[in-house]
Amino acid sequence: MGRRMPQSIPSASGRISLGRASSGHASSGRASLGAGWQQLYTSAVLELDEGRLPERVAVARRAILDRADEILTTARTDEHRALSDALRFLRLLEEVVARESTHHAAA
Repeated sequence: MGRRMPQSIPSASGRISLGRASSGHASSGRASLGAGWQQLYTSAVLELDEGRLPERVAVARRAILDRADEILTTARTDEHRALSDALRFLRLLEEVVARESTHHAAA
């Protein structure tokens, strides 16, 4: 059984709706908070190919950590919360993939 598509993903402002936009990207209706990492994060969350998912998660995690490193000296912002939420959700996604991989290997 494949992964179900989430209706929304965590963000600093609550949740980002994942409606079917023609561009294929989620939109929060707000100005971008650091741009690049959010696009990589969204790509990881929306990836349906279980073979590509681990790489997408790794790339998104690296971009998030790089961006977090860039803003460490600034005051706590919405972007700090968004980065934290995204890392937490990617960790959860990795756990699901690991659990499904173990389940498929046992079958």
